Amino acid sequence: MAYQTGIRADSTLLKFFEQCKNGKVRMGKIVIKKEVLSVNYQYEGTNDWRADWSTVFPNCLDSFEPCYILFRFTNKNEWIFVSFADDLAPVREKMPLAATRATFMSEFGQSFIIHSWHFTNKHDFDLDKIEKRVAGISEKPMTEVERQLDYASRERAHAPLPNVFPMQTLRGCTFPIDRDALNELENFKNGSINFVQLSIDTLNEAIKLEGVKEKLEVSQLQSAIPKKEPRYSFYRYHNQSDDSDKIFFIYSLPPSAEVSVKERMLYSSCKLSFLDNVKNDCNIEVSKKIEVDSKDKLDDATLASYFAPEEPIKRQTFSKPAPPSKTPRRLIRDLPQTTAI
Repeated sequence: MAYQTGIRADSTLLKFFEQCKNGKVRMGKIVIKKEVLSVNYQYEGTNDWRADWSTVFPNCLDSFEPCYILFRFTNKNEWIFVSFADDLAPVREKMPLAATRATFMSEFGQSFIIHSWHFTNKHDFDLDKIEKRVAGISEKPMTEVERQLDYASRERAHAPLPNVFPMQTLRGCTFPIDRDALNELENFKNGSINFVQLSIDTLNEAIKLEGVKEKLEVSQLQSAIPKKEPRYSFYRYHNQSDDSDKIFFIYSLPPSAEVSVKERMLYSSCKLSFLDNVKNDCNIEVSKKIEVDSKDKLDDATLASYFAPEEPIKRQTFSKPAPPSKTPRRLIRDLPQTTAI
């Protein structure tokens, strides 16, 4: 996955990694909570890895809680790494897990991992399936790029079929738009209001209405955009140059310090599918899409500049050189001969 979360192992997790490599831990389960990687469960184990595997799996797993699994395969430092994200888990939980996977493996140490798998069902942890993977049906050695491509292909293969609103597509994720928001978007299309603002409800995985303005002046637009929360906004702007109305879609995203990684990922991933739904369901044609943060200006001059006619570029012309037959003839004189001494 191209998007990187910036979530890294803290001192507590790095200390746990050291315990793993010192042979004190057979298995560890790591989850992402509040943008922090934390150990959710660990097991010291015995000298029999098969018995240990049957003891901890699948009892320690939660279908609604994506996680990373580290399991020491032998008494040496040979580890199995599993990223587990059940199809039942919320999209907002699975996305940070997928985006942090490469960073997690790198910080634990690629050289210690002999098998790297991605599971989407608890039954994938059955011991007989694991033994088949390990003994002869195991993965071939892969580079990190090959691992990422293999991981992406498995994600697509195990993606659930969509119902009314697909929760995840190749273009990103799609959340339904609530009824109040759809009603106000309809009013916006009809021209009864000129400003609509929406947000993503990360808990219920839906796009909800934040507010509307019947007649928002362009001088008030800057103050209508929150400085600490991301938003989707539609604004109808009257362009004086051609006396026409232009519809702006404003994707406002404050600096990273103000917004959680999860929110940034959801707003970014939902944007394209959301605009498609608005176009198809509400018949709203967006004239210009812009992305702004709290430092960008939103005034009349800025909006008008997007539709200002481009000045024609004056290209410098070069005169062609005269062909050889047209050039004046040159007189070549014989050089005086010199006598060697």
